[in-house]
Amino acid sequence: MSGTAHHGANQMNANTPITDFALSSDFLGCLFDGVIHVRNARVVWANDAARKLLGLAENIEGAAISQISPEAQGIMACGEQGRFHFWRQRIDPATNISRRDLFIADTRWIADEGGCANGQLVFRDASDLALVEKRLINTAFKDDSSGLLTAVGFVDLADTTFSRARKDDRLTLVVVMYLPDLINFELEPVVHAGVVSDIAVRICYALRGNDLAAYLGQSEFAIMLNNVAQLDQALAVIKRIASRVSSPFQCKGNIVRLQALLGIAIYGVDGQAAKPLMEAAARASAEGHLEDPGTFFSITFANKEIQWKSEREAVRAERLRQEVLQGNTQFDVAFFDGEAGSACLITPVLAGFSEEEIWAAYELESTAPNLVRAMIDHSSTVTSDIFIFSYPERHSKIGNNAMVMLAATRGLALSQFFSCPAEVAQLPAGEGLRIAARWNGNKSLSSLRSAGVSLLLVKEALDDPLLAAEVSVAKQFFKVFTLRAD
Repeated sequence: MSGTAHHGANQMNANTPITDFALSSDFLGCLFDGVIHVRNARVVWANDAARKLLGLAENIEGAAISQISPEAQGIMACGEQGRFHFWRQRIDPATNISRRDLFIADTRWIADEGGCANGQLVFRDASDLALVEKRLINTAFKDDSSGLLTAVGFVDLADTTFSRARKDDRLTLVVVMYLPDLINFELEPVVHAGVVSDIAVRICYALRGNDLAAYLGQSEFAIMLNNVAQLDQALAVIKRIASRVSSPFQCKGNIVRLQALLGIAIYGVDGQAAKPLMEAAARASAEGHLEDPGTFFSITFANKEIQWKSEREAVRAERLRQEVLQGNTQFDVAFFDGEAGSACLITPVLAGFSEEEIWAAYELESTAPNLVRAMIDHSSTVTSDIFIFSYPERHSKIGNNAMVMLAATRGLALSQFFSCPAEVAQLPAGEGLRIAARWNGNKSLSSLRSAGVSLLLVKEALDDPLLAAEVSVAKQFFKVFTLRAD
């Protein structure tokens, strides 16, 4: 074997007792791919999975750890508990082709006696991690009454996710949901299990494939949302869960509504491991309260600065939502001039909100297609040679159809209509749909051409000699229109 990579470790107490090894061999057999116990730097026990996975000899007991691999010896000798990646190169007997097997090794209960390592190595075949996680979920990590993870399973899989599947540019949140009314009802065990199962279904309905959910017992649940792009997206998911859980259900012939108090902890802000994040989220949920008698859930952040910011954003989002529902969106028309005549750029506007926020609000209300059509219809009130509409690329099909219909109705050529999405660098050229771009020299002309852009809108370039020179070059490849001075 060759090549190790250390993935972070915490120093263990040198007096950690070797009796910590005493776990059920049946449990170890179904939980891990391979387990090796080491005492005084020698192998004292290896399960069948470890023998098969690492190709160990039958009489490996008593052998020096170095006979497994120099890397295994190095991992044990460092005296740390943590996670390591390593690989071995071998000849596949089935194909007679050299292949590289990748493994994850977890060190457990490392101790040092007279300079010799004691501890446990747990090997997992990294080529089939999804299977390992399914085994975890289907053993002691699964709660029978809810079908969710147990607290132990949640902590293990969450920590595994933090070390292996979390993206630094995304958010990971841990939510603890407390249902105080759940323990106040005098329910028979079978009825209680049914209620818990119903709640679990409502939670899972809102989760994605890489999220986790657990029943912590009594009246508490835990949820992990992993790799969320923005906080408002995570809040939308959490609110859906809270709304579903607190919606009415039947209990002993009666209609019951449970109050839900949710606490949120954010990875990197409130902790970097599952347990402290769960504790922070639990404290936040305990601080929650229902201000309005007509509400049945509350959401509280462990970090008060984020809580304050979230509340401000929630008020702003609700104001935007009301503006959208009341139909207060207007259209701004900016005129540009070029060698091919005049062009107008039409964009949706609401005072105090960005164009991106406006589109996001319409999409939440599932009315974005209506806004696209209304904007294109608005061009009927404008006189121009070329009409350009600003909307996200994901609505291009609706926009293209609307432009075709408008062109046919007004007897105009389809070449007079363009879409102008905010981001064009990754867009494929649209079939029958011409693409314009607002350009200030920040993107290369070649990248714009490869994205299917054929028309550029630029501001007055006289005050910027460098941009003026680039505009001169751009005119050789694009239709270029400059913002009208008035």
